[in-house]
Amino acid sequence: MIIHLNGMPGVGKLTVAKILAADLPARLIDNHRLIDTVTVCCDRGSLMYIETLLKLTKVVYEVLETLQKKEIFVFTNALSAELSEDRERFNAVQTLADRRGVPFVPTLLTCTLEENKQRLVDPARASKGKLMDIENLASLYEKYTIYHPTTHHNAIVINTTGLKPAQVADRIAQHIKDIQ
Repeated sequence: MIIHLNGMPGVGKLTVAKILAADLPARLIDNHRLIDTVTVCCDRGSLMYIETLLKLTKVVYEVLETLQKKEIFVFTNALSAELSEDRERFNAVQTLADRRGVPFVPTLLTCTLEENKQRLVDPARASKGKLMDIENLASLYEKYTIYHPTTHHNAIVINTTGLKPAQVADRIAQHIKDIQ
């Protein structure tokens, strides 16, 4: 099974993914591990950055494809519907599930902009090199919507506003039980 958590920066994807991965158990494939590797050699947002990220992702997915089917993966991402490279990255995760012959569970995490702003400035985010600029976040909300295939039979949307990460992880775990 592949569970894909997608949402705006600061919505709680990694925190929820860590809990979910520990509970299932599953391998956590956090988008920042790939992004951080690429930003060592490329400026973020450049054409070279996107090309390198796609190449690195392809290599990682090729390895993941060879692992035992019983292994569960939890992915995190912040992929927009408006950017073709983001849709391509989302589709690569779904294709990985198809090639492995395992269920794909696209999961959209949302919260109010006000709560998102509060979460974004958590000092723990700074040590991970994550976005902490509230104005940048507000700009992302204006320009982009997070990609989510609402017609996918395993899709779930969870509004995390006012919820603790463990509650969100529990809702995802229950959804997984319901679709099996």
